[in-house]
Amino acid sequence: MKRNIKKLAVFVIVASITMFIAAGMASADLSFHKAIRGQFAATTEATCMIAPFGFNPNLTPINGVGVISMQNRQSIFTFEKNGTGSVTANGSVIQLSYIGPNGPVPPSSASQTISFDFTYTVDDGMITITQVPKTYFVTFTSGPNNGLTYQVEGASIKGTITPDGKNIILNTNASDLFTLIGPNLPPIGLNHSCSGSSVLIWQHDEKP
Repeated sequence: MKRNIKKLAVFVIVASITMFIAAGMASADLSFHKAIRGQFAATTEATCMIAPFGFNPNLTPINGVGVISMQNRQSIFTFEKNGTGSVTANGSVIQLSYIGPNGPVPPSSASQTISFDFTYTVDDGMITITQVPKTYFVTFTSGPNNGLTYQVEGASIKGTITPDGKNIILNTNASDLFTLIGPNLPPIGLNHSCSGSSVLIWQHDEKP
C-alpha cells in the first residue's frame, strides 16, 4: 500500500512538472505569436524598376523599357497592438541613365522623405505588412524632382520576427507590383517593382 502511495506521489509530481513545462511552452508560443508593439529603427536597401508601359507576365518590361534606380532608407516603424502602424523615413535614390521620349536621360541622384500607414498580421513568426490606401507619400527634397510628391499604392512587405520580438527582417518581392502616381506621370500611374531588404531593430515600447 505504501509503495503504491509513493508511486502515486511520484506520478503526481511528474505530471505537475510536465504540465508546468507544457504551460511554459504554451506561454512562450503565445508570446511568439502576439502582436508587435513599439518603435523599431530600420535600414533599407533596394533596387527598383519603373516600367512606363507596364510589365509582361514574365516580369520583363513591355517594349523593353525600364527605368532602374537604387535606393536606401533610414526609417522608424511604429507598431500598435491592434495590428496597425506607421512609417516615417529619409531616403536617397540613384537613378541610372535611360532612353526617354526625347532621347537619353542622364543618371541622377536625389533625396526624399517617405511616410505611410500600414496594417500587419503575425503568423508563426512571420509578419506581413500592407500599406493603408492613400497614405503612402514620397516627397523629393533634392534632385531633378525636388519639391514634387508622389503617391504609392499596393505596396506590401513580408518578413521574419525573432522569437524575442526585438528584430524583424523584411523583404520585398519583385513580383509584387505596385503603382506610382504623381506629377509628370500618366493618370493611371506607372507599374513599379522593387527587390530589397530591411532590418528592423527594436528601440522602445512607447513613443518618446
